[in-house]
Amino acid sequence: MPSLLRKGANAVLTDTGQVQVQLLWNQAQIALDAVCFALGAQGQVPDDRWFLFYNQPQSSDGAIRLDLTKPGQAELTFELDRLPAQIERCVIAATVDSGNLRHAPDTRLIATATATRKQLVFELTEAGDEQALMFAELYRHRHQWKLRAVGQGFQGGLKPLAEHFGVAVADDTASAPAPASPPAPAPTPVPPVSPPSGSGSRPEPDSTLAPRRSRGALWLVLGVLLLSGLGAGSWFFLQQHSAAPADASNANAPKNSAPKASPPATPPPPARCALEDSEVMEQYHRLGENYVRILEQIDLSNQRLGQLRRALKQADTECPADFLSNNQTEISLLEQFAIDEWMDRAVMLNTCAGRMITRIEQQLEGESRPVVLQRLLREADHARNLESDLTNISRDMAYLRNKAERLRSGYRENIAACAP
Repeated sequence: MPSLLRKGANAVLTDTGQVQVQLLWNQAQIALDAVCFALGAQGQVPDDRWFLFYNQPQSSDGAIRLDLTKPGQAELTFELDRLPAQIERCVIAATVDSGNLRHAPDTRLIATATATRKQLVFELTEAGDEQALMFAELYRHRHQWKLRAVGQGFQGGLKPLAEHFGVAVADDTASAPAPASPPAPAPTPVPPVSPPSGSGSRPEPDSTLAPRRSRGALWLVLGVLLLSGLGAGSWFFLQQHSAAPADASNANAPKNSAPKASPPATPPPPARCALEDSEVMEQYHRLGENYVRILEQIDLSNQRLGQLRRALKQADTECPADFLSNNQTEISLLEQFAIDEWMDRAVMLNTCAGRMITRIEQQLEGESRPVVLQRLLREADHARNLESDLTNISRDMAYLRNKAERLRSGYRENIAACAP
């Protein structure tokens, strides 16, 4: 029976063998272009041959293949045993040529381990005004491969998405303006969370991009750039999102109000790990709750910024009623976030997880009793999963911190445009 992953969650998929990932969408509502980035240790594509798209549908050694022949779906095949050690994670994403991903909800990603038939499923339940979206990542974790449901969007389409993963794109490359889209429903408020206590040989691509349905201008430019041999850029989540643009800058649906969520609680200053294992786990769970909460709140604030900008565009001579106070309220809400402190907390807990791993490995060295060995091996695996999750959370917090700052800048621009 398939296991359903919620946004931000991860699970083990397989140890080895083949993995197939299907991306399914409603073709009557949206046309998606699936892409895949195979990344090294620094979160960059080693070179542009590890960027898969419609005109380069397989990696340099054929270990990753992209099939776009079926309408309304894309299928990626990963031969895990053939992937070089330098490839640590593969990001599955999609873009649109025009409009945005608001009609992408109900898109489903299904990852299947061919040998065991184990399936992990991620269903996208909401999307905003972005033109590109990272659905999931398949990544190495010790001797296993795990799948993580991401569901993060990028304003501007393929260009910013590619730049995040080290595909160099010329600064003057730009996509065509997106047409207007229907109004978005008001987002659902996020409940508050309390703070923690205590401390083969690849076919050569064509010389030009082959026409395929209605390719956008950005596809053409990016393809030419790729075929010109442009190199890599900068890191995935921790450093990758530092260049992310403000997501609500081109929102289009007329709304002037939306529910708000109170900010996440501020954790106490981080300290060197002096926690018992039980305390580490307790704070890890609280950190995870706040991570999800901050993620949802950032999405909510992004929608609110778009609504206020649309209200400003529709105003005739005067700013809408309560416009200035509404923007200032949103700024105050974002300024109460404690993302830096939560990042520090994740780093401290990661140190604790490393300490747990070291201690268990030392116990394993002198142990020969089978029952005790089995218990220690389970504990070691649990501690390594904890360490991996904390690394992911720290990385995502860096992206969320950057996005929160960009949202604050957007609200300040609103105030400046309407100030007396």
